[in-house]
Amino acid sequence: MNEEKVINKVKESIPLLMLLGLIILFALTTEGRFFTAYNLKVLLIQSSLYIIGGVGATFVMAHGNMDFSLGGIVAIAAGIGCVAGNEVTWLTLPMCILAGIVCSILVGLIHIYAKVPCFVVGFSFMFAGKGFTAALTSKVARFTPTALSKLDTFAFYLVMSLIVVVLGTFLLNYTKIGKFNKAIGSNMNAARLSGIAVNKYKLLAFLITGITVGITSFVNLIRSGGCTAQTGQSYETQVLLALALGGISMAGGSSVKMRSIVIGAILYMMLDNGLLLMGVSANWIDLIRGVIFILTVYISFDKKSVGFIA
Repeated sequence: MNEEKVINKVKESIPLLMLLGLIILFALTTEGRFFTAYNLKVLLIQSSLYIIGGVGATFVMAHGNMDFSLGGIVAIAAGIGCVAGNEVTWLTLPMCILAGIVCSILVGLIHIYAKVPCFVVGFSFMFAGKGFTAALTSKVARFTPTALSKLDTFAFYLVMSLIVVVLGTFLLNYTKIGKFNKAIGSNMNAARLSGIAVNKYKLLAFLITGITVGITSFVNLIRSGGCTAQTGQSYETQVLLALALGGISMAGGSSVKMRSIVIGAILYMMLDNGLLLMGVSANWIDLIRGVIFILTVYISFDKKSVGFIA
């Protein structure tokens, strides 16, 4: 038992060790360019987009699902928020969040009550989001309200990320929403027999995802300056890769931790940033990132949890 605990602790520490190792590597190989104030700010700003949306996705993963709708919902919410904001500026954030909630709840309802696999529903919304923004921006450019441009500061992205992470950590670790979703991920039948309203708490996980994705779409509008046909493209894949790099349990359950998205998002963006500063060709970065991703997941992944080992 003690040996198993030690092994689990080592596995849990792999993403953090990988992060520290990359920091040391890039510090030694980029002639000081990695540790400039400007570069670190850019790195954290880029990471914030994945951290915020990933906090919500963590709740869905806690009960054993992977949500591929994130990018599509970001696109839809950003488009609606942008249109509303150009009529009344202060409506931008509320409409982004409202659109995110509605879309994510729809994903949850279709998955839970129509018995459609979550990833199938997610892919459908991913394509719907692309189509929505393509139609919305085909004739008229959609720009973020000018008054919101003053929010495009490092402090804004940092504060938004911290607020979402702190609230997400509290909900995951200290409320029924987090505890019950982890219980569902550990054993759905046992959770149901113990009196947990499985469908209710799974739907609440999608609600939280909708809120965080709505916030992400607002942050994306501030960062990019508008909504285009490319808004949200591949966002869901990047968030799920960041979660995996951060060591999250793919099967959900009690081992799910909020730190996975924070470590994973920074790791994900640091690879691009550091390798480019090292002078590595952009053509090789995806290959290197893929190899590191496979190695990290192979070492830290609990194969017993999904039945790979009898």
